[in-house]
Amino acid sequence: MAFEYKPFEYFNPKQQMRYVLFLTNVGVPIPTYMVKTADRPSIDQNPVTVDYINTEFKVKGKSRWQDISVTLYDPIEVNGAKLLHDWISLFHHNSGLNQSAAGRTPGLLTPGEDGFIHEYKRTLVFQALTPHGDVADQFSLFGAFVADAKWGNMDLSSDDLNMLDLTITYDYAVMSPDKNKAVTTGKVDA
Repeated sequence: MAFEYKPFEYFNPKQQMRYVLFLTNVGVPIPTYMVKTADRPSIDQNPVTVDYINTEFKVKGKSRWQDISVTLYDPIEVNGAKLLHDWISLFHHNSGLNQSAAGRTPGLLTPGEDGFIHEYKRTLVFQALTPHGDVADQFSLFGAFVADAKWGNMDLSSDDLNMLDLTITYDYAVMSPDKNKAVTTGKVDA
């Protein structure tokens, strides 16, 4: 008698290594090969407890999209540390210096100047891929910007690679209804 029950007749799980996070529309194009690790979106529904006599029940509270952590390689050729700094400098000028239009002499900006929302919020695209490189699913993270950045450590006794660590915050994420159709990667409308 042949074994006929086939619960996993066609089952190909997604693998963590097959993904791409596009940081190319952030004002300073960061190559996708720099992204080593990245969290996928997650949401907290914040259940609220309602007490009634000797029991309780729960209702949904505010939906809160959780920040994602991203680790970037820090290459020499495209200078990953500078790309990250330039991205952040697009919406926060801490130094008070900027190149003039002629490009020869620095001009003064107000130290600590920040940009408007429509200047720094972006839509990031996160794609899980199949073994053939096709898009298995896609999240678009709307209203994204860098919440914090760390340029890593240097250590004369180590031969480890230098990494750049980011926390990216965003307003909300949408899973694309059509896995082969890209969602816009432009600036967020204010």
